Amino acid sequence: MNNEVARQLAEKLIKIYNQHKLPKYAELNRKYPEGFKPERINSNPEDSLFQLVIIAAYDRQPFTYGARGWEPIWGLSNSKQSLPAILRSVRLFDIKDVAALQENDIQERLSQCYFFGYRLNTDGAYTRYCKTFKDATRLIQRDGLLSLIKSASTAHEVQNVHKHLDSIHGIGPTIASKLVMYVFREIPFGNINPQELHSSVKPILKEYHNANLAKELMKCYGPDIIDQIYEELKKLGDPFAIDALYYVDRDEPKLKNCLLSISTIETNSVGKAKITNKQHSDMKDIKVEACSSGLDMLFEQLKSEIESQLGHEIYVRSEQDKRGWKLYRKPYKSNFGYVDRYARKDKLFPHLRLPHLRIAVKKEWADNANTTPECTSPHGWWGEEEAYWCVWQNDEHLKEVAKFITKIY
Repeated sequence: MNNEVARQLAEKLIKIYNQHKLPKYAELNRKYPEGFKPERINSNPEDSLFQLVIIAAYDRQPFTYGARGWEPIWGLSNSKQSLPAILRSVRLFDIKDVAALQENDIQERLSQCYFFGYRLNTDGAYTRYCKTFKDATRLIQRDGLLSLIKSASTAHEVQNVHKHLDSIHGIGPTIASKLVMYVFREIPFGNINPQELHSSVKPILKEYHNANLAKELMKCYGPDIIDQIYEELKKLGDPFAIDALYYVDRDEPKLKNCLLSISTIETNSVGKAKITNKQHSDMKDIKVEACSSGLDMLFEQLKSEIESQLGHEIYVRSEQDKRGWKLYRKPYKSNFGYVDRYARKDKLFPHLRLPHLRIAVKKEWADNANTTPECTSPHGWWGEEEAYWCVWQNDEHLKEVAKFITKIY
């Protein structure tokens, strides 16, 4: 049965990848001058490849946190700060200019550049970007990376390209996997059957959004489901379509339902098969499960709205005892409130009342934000007075709640 589920999920991911992700990102690249359009790549492929590698190296924390997304890093937004523009201003975006410099010269220029408050000479941890620039230059000019990409036609040759990209300081297996996806599948620089890219796919699953949705799928379908989906994508000829997980988790969470609903359908069908020999009351369990699935979707909508309002990711902790979640801003010690799932059987039946979410914050914060809660509790917020609001399944109400939470914050 799980193989059939994996097959269905693989088909859905291919559809999302090809009909949603690729068209959306292609349109972004066409819309902005810094986009990687075919004419740009064809006119100067060596410079374009160098720039692609450098931008991908910065597409990580802390820069994505400061920029509130990857778009300003790639120059694909209306933000006042654009990483390509900053690098051009210090003549570090042309491979010939970089080739003429020593590492210490690059280090000096980068240390004077700020992107959303972060210096460009380091990621604050291991990466020294002056070395990244020189490694990328050497790999492209001396080692012929562009030729390797253009001539690649087998999985072994793709793996060789991945190995070369991984050798660049500050890249690593995950970003190297993303670069393989860009140059062979999405932008692209080479011309290869997508089926041959399978050898470089798995590291991309460590990317935050891919890993996040992968965990949800494993909870829903079992720990082996991601490996099974990968195998099915290989059979279907488009293994990098697994990156649709990233797109759904970050850009279009409403599509999650089509990936998580296969389990509900299976449960319902199994339930119905058993109902013929059971009391009618068992039907309630099936309906409760369906309502809970709808509430999951509602929560994801709210989470997405709050993230878009706050401009940063939020962390969600599942409450195993209470069938609920708590929602915090990262880092964890800076929590501002939680969203509690509130859909017990006795609240849903027998009248099938709509499930809803309860937004709870410290009462003092609500007072400071000049808001009036629907209810208060004297000891709800770790022993302090709590204020909370109920949210029903209504898109406009969700937006209002998201705005409320950002006001509190």
